[in-house]
Amino acid sequence: YKKQTLIIYQSTIRFLKDALNSKDYLSGVDMRNAKRLVSQMVDLSGHNIENFSFWGLSAIKNFDEYTFNHSINVCVLAIAFGNALGLNKRRLAELGLAALFHDIGKITISKKILNKPGQLTNEEWDVMKQHPLFAIRLLFNMHGYSESGLKKIIVALQHHMNYDFSGYPRLILEKKLHLFSRIVAIVDTFDAMTTERVYQKAMKPDDALRRIISFSSKRYDPVLVKAFVSSIGLYPPGTIVELTDGSLGIVLKSNPQYENIERPVIKIIDSKGSVRVGDIINLANITSLQIRKSIDAEEAGINSSHYLFDE
Repeated sequence: YKKQTLIIYQSTIRFLKDALNSKDYLSGVDMRNAKRLVSQMVDLSGHNIENFSFWGLSAIKNFDEYTFNHSINVCVLAIAFGNALGLNKRRLAELGLAALFHDIGKITISKKILNKPGQLTNEEWDVMKQHPLFAIRLLFNMHGYSESGLKKIIVALQHHMNYDFSGYPRLILEKKLHLFSRIVAIVDTFDAMTTERVYQKAMKPDDALRRIISFSSKRYDPVLVKAFVSSIGLYPPGTIVELTDGSLGIVLKSNPQYENIERPVIKIIDSKGSVRVGDIINLANITSLQIRKSIDAEEAGINSSHYLFDE
């Protein structure tokens, strides 16, 4: 199962790179192939595998391939979240495709702006805020008036508009944002916050969740925020944690019961107490150990995805 998820993840990265790096990316996007890859992700997301979670795919971070890596991670997170919300396979596939192309408007923006290490000027920020509008043109040229194309357009347009419409682009809408847009807004922010960029240090996953919670009702749908935290767990897969005995572990998957939201399944990677390196323990079943705090993986020199996907 781990190998299957990695193969699909890597295949989707290659697909997106080839499509969007082509000279004529408008005709270079093979949407049939995109649908096939996303459908395979949807199928894999429904499996309940012991000591591994589909959510863990989003712990893969590639600084050099951020644009594509981020799009795939948002797709993975959206599918996993939609699955937790009970969406059927057809709607999960639609959500996954919309999430995969949510930032496509950025390919028309200069890399000097996208990768600028310092703060953007007002003029540069004005250009950056145009990427949802650029996406409309790109996606419309690809799809025309098709129903699936319109859902991609809606998500690309709305994912920065905020739950209270205080974001961008500033439009007057008479009803709340599309469900897919509200889902993508949350998972897009979570992945962006937890990824190292030239202009920002990656946040620890639990800190990113707390930040998202703090903006609930303003930027994000408060009901969906609660559901997201409950689904992914307070310590999401890939989080490095220090236990009360001093041992370090990596979170493999969360426990579905809300009362165990702070007690996930972890793998010991550094032993300081009674547990051994390599042991997999469910903190919901062990009262003698608790999580003391999360650890910055990069500062600790730990590659989270290595531990998630090793045998």
